[in-house]
Amino acid sequence: DSISVVVNPNPVAGVNYYEPTTFCQGSWVYLQSDYANSYLWSNGATTKNIAVYTSGNYNVTITDANGCSGVSPTTTVTVNPNPTPTISVTGATNVCQGDSVILTYSSQDSYLWSNGATTQSITVYSSGNYTITAGNNFTWCTGISSPVIISVNPLFNLSAPVTICTGDSILLQGSYQTTAGIYYDTLSTVNGCDSVIATTLFVNQSPVSNQQSSICSSDSI
Repeated sequence: DSISVVVNPNPVAGVNYYEPTTFCQGSWVYLQSDYANSYLWSNGATTKNIAVYTSGNYNVTITDANGCSGVSPTTTVTVNPNPTPTISVTGATNVCQGDSVILTYSSQDSYLWSNGATTQSITVYSSGNYTITAGNNFTWCTGISSPVIISVNPLFNLSAPVTICTGDSILLQGSYQTTAGIYYDTLSTVNGCDSVIATTLFVNQSPVSNQQSSICSSDSI
């Protein structure tokens, strides 16, 4: 008698991918297995395809309808971290109108400020939230900094002239004034911003009546 023995070959497993396997944090790559009855990836997944977000070595074991298995070659995935830029501040972040703040990013990476500047340092004269997006020149990965909040406080703006009548007075320079002229006061806001204010004081002469009236002793006026 003869016995027929059939030896089924193990399937040849492969991994396909159509995106780069080296990329920046926040992106991913799809790894695709050849067709089989079942799949077991090195990360424990059991689907035909997997999305990979982290660095590592990946392979897949496939099993065909005969229960024969094959293991794919290893695919290496490299995820480069994004830079975490930090802004240096020269000066206070709460300033008075006319003052400025210097913001600096010291790395030699490429960078773009939120106001559109592409220099390492910017001089800020207005209120706002300032950030920088920096790119690593070796991996071309980018990251954005935490915002630096700049507050520019306005100064006083009092320029209207003041007019009073003869005999009246007004409080200027900490004392009551009755004489026409220009008076200078230094005023401060709650934010500590000082302004020198010039107030022009006009004194109008009060009218004087020169009219004389004559009446009799029995009349009244």
